[in-house]
Amino acid sequence: MTVAPTHAPLADSPPRLRRRLRVMVGLLILLVLMGVNLAIASGKVRFEKVISGSMEPTLLIGDVLLMDANAVPDQYDIVVLNDPEEPGGKLVKRIIGMPGDRIVLRGGILYLNGKEEYSTQVTSNHISWEDTRFKVPEDHVFVLGDNRNNSVDSLNFGPVSYEEIRGVVSAVIWPPSRWRKPAPLHPEPAD
Repeated sequence: MTVAPTHAPLADSPPRLRRRLRVMVGLLILLVLMGVNLAIASGKVRFEKVISGSMEPTLLIGDVLLMDANAVPDQYDIVVLNDPEEPGGKLVKRIIGMPGDRIVLRGGILYLNGKEEYSTQVTSNHISWEDTRFKVPEDHVFVLGDNRNNSVDSLNFGPVSYEEIRGVVSAVIWPPSRWRKPAPLHPEPAD
């Protein structure tokens, strides 16, 4: 005695059901593409290519970034901003200091509000600038490259106005082997 299956595999289903399924999948794909297109056309989503090593090892030269132009930047976010030293240029940096924060660079070590700024994602060699002090003004942020020994950033040009920030980096989308959301940088206490 043979028992008939309670449901037939898709290949054995009636042609009408297969057509209906294909149409539904096609419509779903179309809706997703329309949503992506609308987000891009509205300017909310943009793409930027990393052209310097100032954010290594977090971001590499050639990485393509997905950027949210409407996101509100927060401390430790990676942002794309207008280059204050090169009209039309763009930089990719990490926000370290927020309005009202005090930044001190002493003996090659960066202090944020009196505490040593530390991260395993930042290259281990300390920058070698002379003693420097900043108080981040209202409506400004203090940005640094993760590769602090190879970065032109707020240590060079000072705090950056929120108006100069083009957007917050949401993800690395190219190359496919690096698809990911950049890990947030959270300070860890110094030993």
